Amino acid sequence: MTRTQAAIAALACALSSPAWPGRPAEVQQPPPSPYGMDPAKVEYLRNDAPFVVFDVSPRQLDPAHGAAAATVLNFIATEDLQEVKVFASPRIAGQASSPFADTATRCGSAGPGYHSCEVRTADALAWLGGHEGQVELRVEAEGLDDDRSVVRITLPVAASASAAAPVPAPPQGPGGTPAHALTLLAFPAAR
Repeated sequence: MTRTQAAIAALACALSSPAWPGRPAEVQQPPPSPYGMDPAKVEYLRNDAPFVVFDVSPRQLDPAHGAAAATVLNFIATEDLQEVKVFASPRIAGQASSPFADTATRCGSAGPGYHSCEVRTADALAWLGGHEGQVELRVEAEGLDDDRSVVRITLPVAASASAAAPVPAPPQGPGGTPAHALTLLAFPAAR
């Protein structure tokens, strides 16, 4: 094993550690990314495969890019990986989840080293329709021994200027009666 591979393996072990100093085990949250990925958030849900997220670009999505939207995932494999897949799913701000389910972007198998994979995010952005929200990338990496890593990367999406504005309420007359009802009452039909 070369020095570089040993350093990468040490980094992967540190990131996969379930505990880190200074916090009781029952209230631990996943550690923040050591790479300062703000405003994106990287969370390791499971880290058994020899896989480390190195970077994601862009770190915030712009709905103005529409169909041209893609995100580049950069990762490091410390050993051979059978497969790396990425699923993109959008969520409008204030909603718990979305019914949208995207097909996986397959990054393929990867040998030890640094790799890049372009992930489709255009469909997820289109589903948001210009509203503020986020696109969540779920990265699944599988090692040769069926070890798996699952990483969630959350990319914020700002509302576009062309987002649909809320439909205004109909004009109200006295006592909250809709204005169109007052018109009908004022001019009854001829007998």
